[in-house]
Amino acid sequence: MYSTVQHIISAAVLILVYFEVPVCGQSTVDSNDALGTCLFPSSQPNLDKLSDEVSILATKVDLVQRTINEEISEKLPKVCNISDVIGGLRGTIERQNGDLNRVNTQVTNLLGVIRGQQSVISQQNAALTDVTTQLGNLTITLQEQQTIMAREREDVATLHASVEHLTNVSQGGAEKQDVRSLEEKIDNLTKLIQDLISERKPYTTVSSATNETATPVVKTTTSTITQHINYPSDCGEISGAPTGVYTIRAGTNTSRPFNVTCELGWTVIQAHTYQGNVDFNKSWEEYKNGFGNLTSEFWLGNEKIYRLTSQSQYKLRVEFTKRGQVGWYRVLYDHFFIEDESDNYRLNVSGYDTTSTAGNGLQYNTFPGRHHNGQQFSTYDRDNDQAPGHCAITRAGWWYDNCVSSDLNRANMHWHADGHPVILLGQTRMMLIRKYP
Repeated sequence: MYSTVQHIISAAVLILVYFEVPVCGQSTVDSNDALGTCLFPSSQPNLDKLSDEVSILATKVDLVQRTINEEISEKLPKVCNISDVIGGLRGTIERQNGDLNRVNTQVTNLLGVIRGQQSVISQQNAALTDVTTQLGNLTITLQEQQTIMAREREDVATLHASVEHLTNVSQGGAEKQDVRSLEEKIDNLTKLIQDLISERKPYTTVSSATNETATPVVKTTTSTITQHINYPSDCGEISGAPTGVYTIRAGTNTSRPFNVTCELGWTVIQAHTYQGNVDFNKSWEEYKNGFGNLTSEFWLGNEKIYRLTSQSQYKLRVEFTKRGQVGWYRVLYDHFFIEDESDNYRLNVSGYDTTSTAGNGLQYNTFPGRHHNGQQFSTYDRDNDQAPGHCAITRAGWWYDNCVSSDLNRANMHWHADGHPVILLGQTRMMLIRKYP
């Protein structure tokens, strides 16, 4: 700023000197001194004063410039430090944002683990409840069997007493022969009782797949005193029996007996209730052997269903209610059976009965990928469906294609047939009866 003022003053002096102006009545000026005297007759003192003021102003300008420079020199490092601090804070904020994102991911994963553990705990609680109920029923059953065994022992003791009495009073060979024959019959009866005690066949039993007490159903053929036990092969052979749980032997005479629910000659293989007490999303082995409670919700077991349908021709009846309603719909099929485990219990169902009160939900024909007939059984741990993914893992065990039109085992069970809206179900039952009694 000081140098600029100096330049302005110097330029003003040069302009005054440059122009030649006549003064004092003269037409010309002979010298620079005369020019200055004629042009500015009394300006010399003013110029000296002006020069002094310019010097003072230049000094002030120089002082201001130094002051400004000192202040800039003093404050510039602070500004640089603030810029560095801001840069450091920005880096810290970015690192903290990264840490927060990682913590958020960890929290999300932890919530997923907690939800999984809660599901496992719920399943374990349900299983514990089932086991507790089974133990209670088993205790009652054992008490009943002990009572039966005590009565049988009393009968054997009575027979032995009769033999001893006959031995004491017998006279002659014929009477002794009768006694020996009676002893043989007693021995046979004793052996039979021991077999019955060890196997618990004709008496109250507890199924490995359910916790229900079964009503004994025994057909007998008498040879002397010995009884030969033949179980019915299905509920159709239990003549006049009321609805309840019975023991049958399906398949061959050497097959293991098991308990079933019978309803007026029909053998019930499935019962399910919306938001019921039994989780139907079970493993392959559980669906193979059966699970649940035969008087409420259950799956009889794929192996038992196979043994039933392999011994004769069967019809299928599917019954269900609409969710929130009480009236039952019935769908009938003239042919039903499943293959064995080597073919993953493949479904074979046909012969939809047009008198049914709901549509054909097992042979859906409008869209591809909805045909249950001909499909293998799938569970969350055995994927046998036709879908790119895994249908059963989020639903339950069923005969899936890609994926489903009707599903009676999933939590949100429903029935969907050609030309009909989807029916959300409240209760379901599936049952079999011989086609030719």
